[in-house]
Parts: sequence; structure tokens; C-alpha cells
Amino acid sequence: MAGGAPNNALRIAAPLLGAVMPIPAPGSGVCGICHSSVEGYENCFPCNQARQFLQRDVPKVVPISLEVEGEQLHHALKGYKDDRDADVRDRFAYQLAALSELFWRRHVTCIEPFDAITTVPSSDRNAFEAVVQRSHRLTDLYQPLLTRTGASGTHQLNAAKYSVARDKVEGRRIVLVDDTFTSGATVFSAARAIRNAGGLVDHIVVIGRYIKRSHRPSSDLIDRMRAEPWDVTECVCCRPQTSLFAGW
Repeated sequence: MAGGAPNNALRIAAPLLGAVMPIPAPGSGVCGICHSSVEGYENCFPCNQARQFLQRDVPKVVPISLEVEGEQLHHALKGYKDDRDADVRDRFAYQLAALSELFWRRHVTCIEPFDAITTVPSSDRNAFEAVVQRSHRLTDLYQPLLTRTGASGTHQLNAAKYSVARDKVEGRRIVLVDDTFTSGATVFSAARAIRNAGGLVDHIVVIGRYIKRSHRPSSDLIDRMRAEPWDVTECVCCRPQTSLFAGW
């Protein structure tokens, strides 16, 4: 970690670890793309829209944890950007960077091969750079490849929302990293923009897969996954999948 030895990552991330949960495997009741709850279909509606929009295989979405509305991880993912207190923003950014560091140390081989990672600007800012810059591992892999254009529609699929550094993208494998996955409109739009510029996007890595308890299938999913221990040595790419929904 920038500003602290790498061995400090677990200590710095500790305030978040009680809210971190494993990601459910695709299957009955779980979207095959974004790992959200879904009833009666292979993929949720936004991800089916993304399949049509991308016109090719949808990148694999790799969340580090479920992010339950109102819980500590959700609070940190909002607070590092929006809290009025700069010290609070900084503390949350370090905690999220430490959690990311724990993931990337163990699971970079799950994402390989790739040439660089890049963040996805939302609206007029690129807030997640504040997290990336606090992690030695992410800083070493990071290149700023996307800028936000004036195109509207934050929650709509639209590759024109992003300008791409084509000379740094063409023919290269790029991993998109972001803080939260909600509908996927932002990261899927960025993936299409990079592909339009000649780059390859196979993976999207996010800290939290946002989910609301107020939706009954989501509530059932949260309860199911809370009973599963989060293990830093396993991610949704490498964790044995057969045990996650036995008896679901």
C-alpha cells in the first residue's frame, strides 16, 4: 500500500471485513453475468441488454464482495467519494485500497492475461483513481485510458460517453476496474468504447456488487451468502462453484 507496507493491507481493510461476503456462482437464482438475484432466467434484464449492446461476449464481471445497501462496505464505497470530511474520505479510500490489494495479490492470475487496468470515469470525475493510487499493486498496473465525454445518460448503455486513448488500447487486453456494479451501464459502455477502439476487454473487476435487501430474491441471496465465509484465497473465478447452491 502507498503510505504503508504491503503487509498492512489486512489490518487497514479490517473495518470492512465484517461486511465482505463471497460472490454467488451463476446458476439457479443467480445471473450468469453479474451475480445478482434473478428469477426464472439465466441472466438479469440489464445484462441481457448488455449482451445485445456489446454484440460480442460480455466481459466476465468479477466482484470482490456483495455490497448490501446500508451496510459498512456500501457506506465506505459512498463515503470515499461523497463524505464532507476529507479525512473520512481518505480513510475509506485507504480501506478500499487495502481490500483491493488483498484481492489482486491473490487473484491477478485469475484475471490474466492482460496488459493494463483502467478506471471508469463517472460523470465529470474519476473518483476511483483515489483508491487505485493508494495501492502499489494497482498503481503498477494502471493506465488512464478513458475520459468522459459530454454524452448524457449515466444509466444508459452508450459507448459515446467515453473517449479512448486509442494508441494505448489498440490490440491490447484491458481490465476495467470500478468501485461498484449496479446496473452495469457504466462499465459496459466503457467496454464497448474500448472494443470500438481496437482493444480487448475480457474482465471487469469491481469491489462491490450492489444489492438491496428490500427485494425478496436479493434478501434470500444475501442470507445464503452471509452463511458462507469470505476467504481471501478464493474469488468468483477460482472458488469451487458446486458447493455454493447445494439445496438452493
